[in-house]
Amino acid sequence: MADKGTAQSFEEEGKEAFDRGDYLSAAHRFAEAAQRYSDRSDALMAAEMKSNQSVAFLRAKQANQALEVISGVSKIFKVSGDVRREGIALGNQAAALAALKRKQEAISCYKQAAGLLEKAGEDGLRWKTMQQVTLLHASSFKFIDAVLSMQSGLMGIKNPNWKQRVMKALLFMRV
Repeated sequence: MADKGTAQSFEEEGKEAFDRGDYLSAAHRFAEAAQRYSDRSDALMAAEMKSNQSVAFLRAKQANQALEVISGVSKIFKVSGDVRREGIALGNQAAALAALKRKQEAISCYKQAAGLLEKAGEDGLRWKTMQQVTLLHASSFKFIDAVLSMQSGLMGIKNPNWKQRVMKALLFMRV
């Protein structure tokens, strides 16, 4: 284990608290880790910790704090060229927006995230992201948009599992 008070020790404590379900404690530990990484001029790890902090706040049902923490994090990853983490950060931002019932903003953010995850070759994460878009459309009774989102998500999967193959067959059936 890392020394007490280091970025790594706070990160580890945050992960442990998260695994225990103590989400607020995890969020505070991730914030400390982010600060320590920032003090070391490690902007990418600081951004990663903010992303983790946002997820912890979401789990603690603190959507406003989650959105506040995650806003702008994707830009840090964009500048560094880390498309995968940029997509994940946008997905986390979308989740916070969805929790705040800002559905249209969440859908837009999820779609941006899905595009980046596709570019990064993360078809599984892209699929999960498009499922969230589908759920948001369905909750707004926009069923055609929901089906189109589901189709889009399925199209990006290179090696679908059994359930995904069945869904593909049903959704792409010619009538």
